[in-house]
Amino acid sequence: MTFEEKSNKIDRIFTFDLIRGGAIISVVFIHRILWDYYFGFYSGGAISSEIAILYLFITMAGIFYVISGAVNAYMIYKRLITGQITSRLVIISGWIMGLLMIGYSFFYRAFLTRSLDDTMPVIVMEETLSNGTGIVPYLLLFGRLPDPPIPVMTFIGMETLSMIGVIIIFISIFMGFLYKMKGMTNPKTVYGSLALMGIIIFIISPFLRMTIGEIIRNEYINGNLLLAFFMEPLTNGMMPIFPHLSYGCFGAIVGIAMARKEKPRTILTGIGIFVLVTFIFGIMFIEEPTSPYGFEPFTWEASIALMGQKSLQLGLFFFLIFLGLALLDYRSPTTREKWAQLAKKVPDFGKLALTIYMWEGVLAAAPQLIIRPLWSEWNASFFNITIFALINVLVWSIILLFWKRVDYKGSMEWNLVWVVQKLSGKRSSRFRD
Repeated sequence: MTFEEKSNKIDRIFTFDLIRGGAIISVVFIHRILWDYYFGFYSGGAISSEIAILYLFITMAGIFYVISGAVNAYMIYKRLITGQITSRLVIISGWIMGLLMIGYSFFYRAFLTRSLDDTMPVIVMEETLSNGTGIVPYLLLFGRLPDPPIPVMTFIGMETLSMIGVIIIFISIFMGFLYKMKGMTNPKTVYGSLALMGIIIFIISPFLRMTIGEIIRNEYINGNLLLAFFMEPLTNGMMPIFPHLSYGCFGAIVGIAMARKEKPRTILTGIGIFVLVTFIFGIMFIEEPTSPYGFEPFTWEASIALMGQKSLQLGLFFFLIFLGLALLDYRSPTTREKWAQLAKKVPDFGKLALTIYMWEGVLAAAPQLIIRPLWSEWNASFFNITIFALINVLVWSIILLFWKRVDYKGSMEWNLVWVVQKLSGKRSSRFRD
């Protein structure tokens, strides 16, 4: 069975494919502005106008948390109900895949990530401990190794891949346990449990950030790296577990509803109410950021304002899902096929979202070996950066075109599923749907 056939073994939700593909294209594009644009962060103490516009979307990685929760819950539910897998194997494979994603995260941060470099007039947010450019991009950009080559901060805190790993583990344990307790047959139990956990995680996040966030940061500064390693992922940095685990919980509700084939009107009404509530909450509490990362001080006002930002993002993510389901998946097969043909290249990006995310920084750094010596100020123009970002997207589309012909062999997704199959004995297509 080929990679494509495995990918299509369980009914696909075109909206999930489309959003994931669009999100990784946005990552490739926006990362060029964030990491390669000279005025991308601070210039003279003020946020540049372009970055101010992009501010709300800087942590768009959250859409991957929502889709990850939805897709994993969708597939696990279908396999459990149809007897294709046991609850024990769900939990085992979830742990394997989640830990592999966390391992990928450490590798990515140490060797591949693009971040702030020493050519930019940057004020780094003090609370964010896990920043820095990986060895490979740094070597390509500056012709030398960073000092130290792999800083301690590389292994402290959460980023997108490790957060996805946590969500995979959490959803697998929850659904495996619920099925074992005979709770899967009662939709009120399933939806209610996920909704309650998501709301609690989201609501207590500002309290945790305000009460223990600064303590964790100070312990790190004082050299207590062990405490920082275990505690920093909870509340600090760009992608802490609180509140981002709630994204996976809310996404899982949609995934299970789709797997149960609930009435389209019911699903769309539920998503619509959720979008309305999150938009209202976000508008009530959002404030102008003090940095492109969000809000620096560990104060009550800043913590609540950050929740306003997260609430608006959640509303935006679920609004995109609402539009996708209403305009695509819940339309006639003819209409759906028409849209699928029109946007067929976008879902292809989503199939290798993990691979693109890990290597897009290296691919963007490589041509700068030639560009920088010949044109040192090339990245001082927003127009130049925009063209450079579009070229990066085009290059990746060409790479995917050729990679598809060999069934994506060697990609991070292909390797991930191969390892899970060998260790758990489960034939998985979870990262393909």
